[in-house]
Amino acid sequence: MEKIIATLVGTSIGRWLLLKMLMELIYKWS
Repeated sequence: MEKIIATLVGTSIGRWLLLKMLMELIYKWS
């Protein structure tokens, strides 16, 4: 799991996906 996250963060597409996921989580929780 940690390797997958590290790989995602290592790529611009991965960063965009993580940011999108964070935004969706924040939107759902607020």
